[in-house]
Amino acid sequence: MRVWELMEKGEALEYQLFLQLREGGELSFKMLGEKTGLSRATLVKYLKSLQERLANEALDCTLTLEDERACLVLGPALELEAVIAGLLEQSVKYQILLVLFEQGQLNIPDLALELSLSEATLNRHLYGLNQLLAEFGLGISKGRLRGEPFQMRYFYYLLFLKTKRQEDLVATFGLLGQEQVASLSQLLGVEDFTDYQILRLSLFLAIGKKGQPDSSQTQVSRLLFSYPSNGFYQRLRLAAVDLAESSVEELFIFLVSMQMLPKETMAYVLGFGGPLQQETTQAIFRLKEAGFIKGEVSDQLTYGLSQIMAHLLFYQGFLIQSLEEEDWNSPLLSTFLRTDVKLLVDMILKESKKSGALASVLRLDLALLLAFASTSEPRHLRVGLDFGEYITQYGLVHQILSHQLGYDRRIELLAYEENASYDAILTHHHRSHYQTDLVYRLTGSVNRGNLVEFVKKIKSIID
Repeated sequence: MRVWELMEKGEALEYQLFLQLREGGELSFKMLGEKTGLSRATLVKYLKSLQERLANEALDCTLTLEDERACLVLGPALELEAVIAGLLEQSVKYQILLVLFEQGQLNIPDLALELSLSEATLNRHLYGLNQLLAEFGLGISKGRLRGEPFQMRYFYYLLFLKTKRQEDLVATFGLLGQEQVASLSQLLGVEDFTDYQILRLSLFLAIGKKGQPDSSQTQVSRLLFSYPSNGFYQRLRLAAVDLAESSVEELFIFLVSMQMLPKETMAYVLGFGGPLQQETTQAIFRLKEAGFIKGEVSDQLTYGLSQIMAHLLFYQGFLIQSLEEEDWNSPLLSTFLRTDVKLLVDMILKESKKSGALASVLRLDLALLLAFASTSEPRHLRVGLDFGEYITQYGLVHQILSHQLGYDRRIELLAYEENASYDAILTHHHRSHYQTDLVYRLTGSVNRGNLVEFVKKIKSIID
């Protein structure tokens, strides 16, 4: 599912224009028309509408239209979710999903009256929404959302995480208290949760409380049949004594698949065996068989593979919010996505039989992971990339920086390690103990725009 598929037609076009400009920065009307298939008159109409919307909502970006060109300048504080939230305000599909979450069921006549729609029009939106939800194994029938309860909560977790501002998430769902965070940190072996990890975990647990756990979750229970003997699972169950067994299962899946655990704890989980360990081991075997891995397997690669395999194993569907999440043919990627790498990625993912947005995203994530794992030659300037356990971010940032730095072989981009030395650090964290003077902290989502200043500083050093 793509987030713009939930929007009304006009808003969806505005968002796609925003994404094209976010990717390209400045584009001619002609180029935008070719990319979107819009006539010049229609294109200008929606560009002006987008320009007015961005100004009225006081978002940290500026869209200028002059000389047959559109230029989008992004500020460091811009949240993509803030743009999405404004564009979804008039979405009928989104309103249906909110009603189902809050009330548990739909009353078609009442909702049609509230939204000033005919029942026939509302039913058309329901039909379209059901087509989108099918990717998650979900559907709306007789006024209720049907499907595996675990998949429902996973879907709403993605929906709210990717369509609501962070401040709105905190206001709506709250955050875990300091004592809860400290308790979980001790349990998970995490020295310091990032603010974003706390937000995501708080959201997941809040959504889990919304509905009563379903003891008949056959799919989840079947996948976790071997995990009750897992040492980490047992610790989690003891720590979460107030949760039903099915909720402990859901929390376990979330923690081992959403880049929440440090590498050491994840290695401990995999050490007990089970389906996730088997899938990760099989992927490593495929990589060795293809000659991609020679010698010892790095911790970063094992961890990254475990997160990708966990998504293939436990989840259906994904909610894409930007073009780069699935753009296999991006010029930025063409320098390292050789034919053999593409074939290797397809071979590893083929047996999962996944399709749709989840397959697209994981295909690209795996390619980025392999590209990052294969670039470790000694160079003159060491740059540490510190994004905690968000292993798939490393590949994206690595490729953007490599491209902007002109693939300068004097610069080594590395996953940050506590005891290693670096000439510069790029991070999302607010730590103060880095052993270098050049620390650049990113705000907002990772994109080419908010890496420009860091690239300038690195070039000034190397030159």
